[in-house]
Amino acid sequence: MADYIDKYKIKDEGLRLEKEEPEKAIHYYNGLLNHEYFVNDFWPYRRLVLMYKKTREFDKKTDIIKTFFKSGIYCNNHQFLWFRNKLRALSEKHYITPDEIDSLTDYFKTHSLVNKEKANIPLPIADRIRKQEGEIIVVSEEEYEKKQKQYEYDARCTELNRQKRYGEYIELLNHMIDDLGYNRYDYFKKLCVAYRRFNDYDNELIIINKYMNGESTRTKVSDEWFEKRLKDVESIKGSKSGTKELEDEIKTLKKEKEELLKRIAELENKKPKKEKPKKKNYPNISDFENKYVYEIPFNLDDLNLDKPPIYEYDPTLNELENLKRKNILIQYGKLLTRNKQTNDAIRYYKYLCNNTYFANDWYPYRQLTILYNKTKDDNANLINIKKLFHSNTYLNRYQFVWFTEKIRRILEKSDVNEDELKEWLEYYETHGALNESKSNKFLADKFIKLNDNTIIVITDEYFDYRQERYALEETGRVYERVGNYELAITHYKKIIDEREFNFYRFYQRLCYCFEKLEDYSSELEAINLYYNNPPIDTTEYSDEWFAKRLKKVNKELDTNSEDIDKCPKCGASLIKKNGKFGEFLGCSNYPDCNFTKDIRSENKVKKTKIEDNSSSFQDDKYKSKVKLAKEFVISNLNITVKDLLILKQWDEEVELCMNILDDSVTPEDKEYIESVLGYAHHRRDKRSSLEYACDLIVGWVIEDCTVEILNKLGYTTSLNSADKHRKILLSPTADSDLKVYINGKDVLIEQVNDFTGYWKKTLHVPLRDNKYINLKNENSLLFGIDYVNELFFILNVPETEANYIPYHRPFSKPAYAILITDDDFYNLDKLEFVLSKILLEY
Repeated sequence: MADYIDKYKIKDEGLRLEKEEPEKAIHYYNGLLNHEYFVNDFWPYRRLVLMYKKTREFDKKTDIIKTFFKSGIYCNNHQFLWFRNKLRALSEKHYITPDEIDSLTDYFKTHSLVNKEKANIPLPIADRIRKQEGEIIVVSEEEYEKKQKQYEYDARCTELNRQKRYGEYIELLNHMIDDLGYNRYDYFKKLCVAYRRFNDYDNELIIINKYMNGESTRTKVSDEWFEKRLKDVESIKGSKSGTKELEDEIKTLKKEKEELLKRIAELENKKPKKEKPKKKNYPNISDFENKYVYEIPFNLDDLNLDKPPIYEYDPTLNELENLKRKNILIQYGKLLTRNKQTNDAIRYYKYLCNNTYFANDWYPYRQLTILYNKTKDDNANLINIKKLFHSNTYLNRYQFVWFTEKIRRILEKSDVNEDELKEWLEYYETHGALNESKSNKFLADKFIKLNDNTIIVITDEYFDYRQERYALEETGRVYERVGNYELAITHYKKIIDEREFNFYRFYQRLCYCFEKLEDYSSELEAINLYYNNPPIDTTEYSDEWFAKRLKKVNKELDTNSEDIDKCPKCGASLIKKNGKFGEFLGCSNYPDCNFTKDIRSENKVKKTKIEDNSSSFQDDKYKSKVKLAKEFVISNLNITVKDLLILKQWDEEVELCMNILDDSVTPEDKEYIESVLGYAHHRRDKRSSLEYACDLIVGWVIEDCTVEILNKLGYTTSLNSADKHRKILLSPTADSDLKVYINGKDVLIEQVNDFTGYWKKTLHVPLRDNKYINLKNENSLLFGIDYVNELFFILNVPETEANYIPYHRPFSKPAYAILITDDDFYNLDKLEFVLSKILLEY
């Protein structure tokens, strides 16, 4: 005959195996699923769930819970919620979908709940059999259910607290203490903590007094906790009592303010409504100097990296003070990201998701998505986006497109249940999308850096304009990513035609799409549109970009043309015209044919001819390069370039070098340079002798400036390459530029410079093949400065990945591309600090 003592021994053996041999315990519990004593008992299923959690076998954990829900075995509500909550946690790891959970729940209610009378057949369930004072007993069903009900309330409290439904949480705890008679002291502690959250010291004191009056279980530890809490509350209430009159006055003033605002609103409603003005075109932030709401002084050095700022919205502060605090929270997160403290940044932005300053603000969720993209943690990324879509936060068009595009890109490489994603979007459409009126008044994206010491909070009008522009660009890029270039072309053309958002980026994307389709005639029309109907933000960079595109397109269209004086589109004659950007060839059949051809490069006088006595040789590219080099020297050494040349005692004459840098060379200067460089290797990349000399001198200036910076930091540094004497050579060398004495050894550093922002866009640094091989063999460091984006990096060449390029067009020979990431870059204003830190660790 079955005996509950035998069942207890079986149960006790399983618990012993859990502690000593977990794998055997799993095998043991699987055997109990079909054991006659446990045929109607949930106990072995629950133990297996706990064991699979320990072994982190989440797929098996999911399967065993599914098996239990379909087994027909009855369990009370507490146990049911326990199993279901485990499934919900697994759904966040994508082992099961919410729809599957709902289906299993329905099955359990129709097949298992009806089997309550079978629960204790042939023996009582294992939870009721226990050892008490050395004797094995069976707890009565009434006592067992009473205890299970208490566990159910505990679980409910935990869930309410997790969901931040604090009002219901406090109400339930009071119900458990006052109405149900649950007297565990931890319920009283939880209530005290909850009341303190709302600064409700009166109710907290009531709970403390209940404990002190013996309404709770007590221990020595709990007595100490409540005694300390009592002193704390009395101290706070005592300090507050002296300010009661002031608080009453504040309440009166607030009430009067509410009545005044109400009256203002009534009067505003009676005013005749004006037609809403159309949005203006604001191409850049400089046009908004008087269009922002607040100006916030800010110094990055004020942030304390050792301790994150902990601020919550304070209604007693004025609006500007609250904005200052929110700005500190924003800037601290950016600082963590810039310093590559990725894990700290993730923890910090998770905290901001629940911070009251970021209520109804998508910003912390978006920053988390960016960080998860960097760490390639798609699972965490999806969980984060899911939380956003279920947070009831309103997303404007750009943010919605941005987040859904991130989901689409994750779907391309991960196996994700699309029905589950559809549920997220449907939830957002019926909740968050309807909450535009509840959107945060001062979204974090409205905080914009005006200069190094000032943050501005922009107007709603300008913010909406910027966001709409980003939405249009992101939509076009989505079309491109999926290969629908025709739709992207239609999209970009419409934007340009409407003129409200006609930024040059849209012209660029239009050209890119035509290139993908190899439709060079249409691309030529797009380039012509840039010149004849220019965008609102034309820059030197955009002019240079479209000039290069025009040259390439003309080459493609003229490939099979026998007569360059004939229009390749219609065959009519080409005639010389003057336009905004100088001379060009245009079709004589205009406007029926709008073909144009750039001839500015053909009209340039070649600088290599000695007969040319022009004193100027620099185009905009070289002028920009020289200007950036001069600024680098002044900002780091506080001296002019000329003073640096004199200080370093170059072999080349200071006057000659300064004439080249200042673009004021004499005929004698040109003759000398041509005599030295007339047959140099620079001709392979089409630079003139003066341009090549200018590049050499700019590089020397920056290297010498770096030497002075390192010497100032205490590192003995000298020049190392063959041109260390600063004498113009016929060909470049493969030696490293600098030699730094660190920790008893010489460390070689190669310095490279980027004056166009190319590295940041492509995330690779090209080096000639012999240069790269030499740097790798010498175990050199690569130190690069991006002057456009004001960034720099320093990498160990042998430890950095590089791709071999059989033929690199600018070098006209094989090359290597050093692969870099966004995380490799540092801000240039931190140059001395980062260099010192990296070299110290080397």
